[in-house]
Parts: sequence; C-alpha cells; structure tokens
Amino acid sequence: MTRENPTYEEVLEKAFKKAKELVDNDEIESELGKLKPDIARWTQTIVRNLKSCKYLYSILITSLATKIVIPGQDIRKHQDRMPGGYSNRGTDQKYVTPFLKAHGLTACAASGAESGRNFERPFPYTLDFQGYPKGEGNKEAFLHLMHVVQEEKQDPFIIIALLFALDLKNRTEVKYDYPEPKGLTIQTMVDALVAHFRESHGHNRSRLPVLAIYAVYLSLVNELTRFKGKALQPLELHTTADLRSKKIGDVQVNRSDGTAFEGVEIKADLSFEERHIGALLEKFAGQSVDRYYLLTTAEEYIKRDHKDKVKEKLKEVRQITGCQIIVNGIVPTLKYYLRLVNDPEKLIKDYTKLLKEDESVQEEHRRIWFEIVKALMEKTAT
Repeated sequence: MTRENPTYEEVLEKAFKKAKELVDNDEIESELGKLKPDIARWTQTIVRNLKSCKYLYSILITSLATKIVIPGQDIRKHQDRMPGGYSNRGTDQKYVTPFLKAHGLTACAASGAESGRNFERPFPYTLDFQGYPKGEGNKEAFLHLMHVVQEEKQDPFIIIALLFALDLKNRTEVKYDYPEPKGLTIQTMVDALVAHFRESHGHNRSRLPVLAIYAVYLSLVNELTRFKGKALQPLELHTTADLRSKKIGDVQVNRSDGTAFEGVEIKADLSFEERHIGALLEKFAGQSVDRYYLLTTAEEYIKRDHKDKVKEKLKEVRQITGCQIIVNGIVPTLKYYLRLVNDPEKLIKDYTKLLKEDESVQEEHRRIWFEIVKALMEKTAT
C-alpha cells in the first residue's frame, strides 16, 4: 500500500533542504515576496523575536508540520484533551525539538509548549486566544499564521522553510575566538567576571553569575574530598522554576542516592531578607541538605534593617533542617572558592565554554566577554 502523507521527519528534512537553498542562493527575500505581505511580515516577526520567545517558533513549526502530515487535523486544537485535538507538546518533543537541535536551529530545552507554559492554555489557537508572549507583534503573527493555514489553505511548507531559512541566516553570527589568558591572579579573574555582570544588560543577564558559580563548582566537585561520591547536577533552563524542576537551587550537588547534598541560589542585584531564608523550608521538602548558599551580586547582600531578622531566621531554619545556610556576596564567595582549587585559571576557560553553549545567553553578552578576555590577554602579554 502506498503511503499518501509524509512523516514528520520527511517534512522537516525537506523544509530544511529548501531553507539551505534559500540561504545559500540569497533567495530569502524573493521567496518572501511571493507571499501575501501580511504572511511574509508575520513569518519575519516570529524569527525576529526568537531571542525573547523561541517557544512560539517551536509550537508553530510543530503545528505547520502536523498540517502536512495529518491534513485533516485542525492545528489550532493543540491539546489532545480538546475534542478533535492533538498533542502539540508531545509531537514537538518527539519530532520537532530533536530535529531543531540536531540541525543547529533555535530550540527549546524539551518543547515549545513546555517552555512557554503561559501560552499553553486549554483553548484553541483562534484569533481571539488570550495569551501574552514576549516580543512585539508575536501573538498577532502566531495566531494569524495559524489562521491562514487552517482557514485560508495557505501552504504550510513554505512557511516552515522560510522560518528555518531566516533562523539559519540569523545564526551565521560572528563566532568569537576567545583567547585564553595565562598568569592571571584570583583578583584579576574575579574583577573580569564582575565587569561582565556589570556591563551586560537586557534579557537573561541574571544568568551570568549563575554560570560563574557553576564554572567554579566544576573544579570544586572534582577536587575537594567533601564532594567525594557526589555529583554536580546539570544546569536547568534559566526560566525553569526551582519548585517545578524539583531542584533546591540554581547550582546543586547530589548524593549518590539522588538527594540534595549542597545547593546554591544566586540572585542579581537583590539584597536578601528573612523571607528568602524561610522559603528554604519548602524548597528542601524534607531532604537532608548539608549546606546551602544564598549569593547575590548586590554589594549589600543582606538588606539594610533586616540583618537581625535574617540572623534569627537562619538560626530557626538551621534548627529545623540541620542545614548550614550561608548568605554572602558573589565576589567574596568566588575569591574563597578559587583559593581552594588547584588551577584557578580553569574558571575562565569553563565560564567561557558555558557562555558559548548556554541557550539563555544573548549574543551581546558573548561579545562583551570576548572584549574582556581579549583585554586580559593583551595585558598579560605586555
């Protein structure tokens, strides 16, 4: 029996091949010009907003591919519990996100619906759908593209190909050849990190101190006898809430049985209050956590007029949980950690690697770090 409809893999591969041709032959604009102006504009809007809202890109590609694989499916009914619906999330997780990652395209951690929970409501994606994605014009673009494919019989394939092509074009960004300066003092390295935190702005800049602490833990866990038989856990997606992920902090070290041994919560420009200490009772959820750090980039790491209350709350939580809780600044903590490891300069190498790979980091943040390490290299060479 001849199969009438293609598989998801076949649709995505064919669209990617078309996208590559459009990029290589510089034909993206001419292909966009063949579409109705609104459809072309909506397609460009989705890709323009990728850095702030990549989950709509993933949800949309999954929907458009589904229309090709299952032509009779109303793709606006994105949940299988809806009458006549299908699971956009499940389809994305199984086919689309793995494809995007494998082909160097913008991808969410697991699926678009998983990352964009505020848009995963139990209502069809009709034009009056209530949702508030980030990015100017994103909601209008997404819902109208869904509408024209479902109601006006717009070919979904060329939209997928153009989404891929525009994404590929954007991802041919400058690839920074980060230098690896040698002979740095601990103070110089910490100053470089602080400069990066300070000079970086915009969405997800608070991810940077998390990456810095994680980078030093890569050495600590391998070198200190305290961590023998323990495992540093992978970083969660920046937008993943601790309670939802079941983790106790941004950085976590587990025992061999999977329970939390040590955790670190890292805040940008925030001074801690007693409520942050009290919240640990719920986070620990009965686990026997040995040590927990609350760190901040703020110079005043405990809010003024709250020091006595914080001290009392620390004592209270210690009595209940048995956990030693340390409230401190990022800078003194990094200096202390780096004095414990055999090769402090490894921090710069590991931090750079994390910056290059982490999906939450903006290109501008990478550029600023390149300039900082370049200046360090020039200084050490003189």
